[in-house]
Amino acid sequence: MIFVVGSSRSGTTMTGRILNNHKDIFTFNELHFFEQLTDSERLKSPLEVSEAAQIYAKLTDIQAGGFFNPDTQKYLDKSKKIILDIPRECRTAAEVYKLFVGNTIKEHQKKHGCDQTPRNALYIDDIFRVMSDSKIIFMVRDPRAVLFSQKNRWKRRKYSGYYMPIRETIRTYCNYHPYTIIKLWTAVMKQAKRWENDKRVMVLKYEDWINSSHQALARICNFLEIEYDEKMLHVPYVGSSNVSDREGNTGISNKSKDAWRNGGLTNAEKYICQKVAAQYMKSWDYQDEAISIPYLGLFSQAVIFPLKMTISILLNLNRVKNLKQAILKRL
Repeated sequence: MIFVVGSSRSGTTMTGRILNNHKDIFTFNELHFFEQLTDSERLKSPLEVSEAAQIYAKLTDIQAGGFFNPDTQKYLDKSKKIILDIPRECRTAAEVYKLFVGNTIKEHQKKHGCDQTPRNALYIDDIFRVMSDSKIIFMVRDPRAVLFSQKNRWKRRKYSGYYMPIRETIRTYCNYHPYTIIKLWTAVMKQAKRWENDKRVMVLKYEDWINSSHQALARICNFLEIEYDEKMLHVPYVGSSNVSDREGNTGISNKSKDAWRNGGLTNAEKYICQKVAAQYMKSWDYQDEAISIPYLGLFSQAVIFPLKMTISILLNLNRVKNLKQAILKRL
């Protein structure tokens, strides 16, 4: 398995699409297995057939229809039959995941699978507990660009994200606060620094795709030990938080590279970002922008922070298996 991880809006989906263009790789939808379908404590705990089948059915549902419109029930009977292939003593969430990805890769006649769930960056220990020989591509992006993309993410319905339900638009809008977004970015970057020297992990900056896409692709192919094919770079212009999808065009667009500089963020947002992320911005060579202290903007962000946090937690309760663990990993 190949895992593409990083802070959300760091190019993980684009990288997954690029890999999916390789003749030997199948890229899954974002499966969210390691946080939403199980947790670190129960990853290798024995499961009843019904519990294991529920996880397999959920994975099947996510892959078939995406995460927003669940219809797990229709896959349950078939999943129970498949689960019976796992010996009782080995029937764990980890084995269910391995069985699902293995069956799907085989079904598509590929050699490798790619899970592109960004938040897996916080669960690399668990990934290696399940599949020790996995390869991980860790995406890094300027936190101000991440912040700008997250700020506008709720607009995806407007930019041809018709698949995004209204409730998801509301959740995404309420999730945004510059402090929490950048705290999450720093938590992910801490993991990037922790794992960057592991031979199973490759760190790639989003900006490398924009500035030197062929060299970035060559690095990835060398890391994964797969054949280089420049046609892998022919990915559609879809999924941006800032511009409309353009299905007919392919390639890597540079239109959103510096969009945050052009009035997309307030001085307060940029100031918070640069103060909170200072350590890791320096380590990844992202330069500060000179900003006078925006007292009024900071006061406004401080006032709204408790309300945003409360609403965000309430709207995300059903999206994690273990809320305490999820919060601690983000801290």
